[in-house]
Amino acid sequence: MQNISLDSIDSANLKNFFRKLCLVSTRYTKKDKYIETATKEMLKVRVQKLEEEVHKAKEERDKALEENRSKINQLSGTLISVKTKMNELLQDKKEKAIRTRNLERKIRKTVK
Repeated sequence: MQNISLDSIDSANLKNFFRKLCLVSTRYTKKDKYIETATKEMLKVRVQKLEEEVHKAKEERDKALEENRSKINQLSGTLISVKTKMNELLQDKKEKAIRTRNLERKIRKTVK
């Protein structure tokens, strides 16, 4: 190891050196803070955009669900109506068959 003598160092030069070192350090700190702030702002804007997209997607999903429920309810009502009409028609058909059988019996009795 080399022996370095501190006797030849001028205190004014040393003081000046540390001032410059502090200035450079402050500049880099400010620069780093600026970059960090800019990065945070970019990320904040990106997060806001993503939140808006999620909100829009939720609204679209909810709207589609509501439309589907409405269509399902409408189709259910129509299906119930068709089912009721079919039951009425089947009942009418049964009643008609009974009347036809009764008429056939009467005709057979009168023909004999």
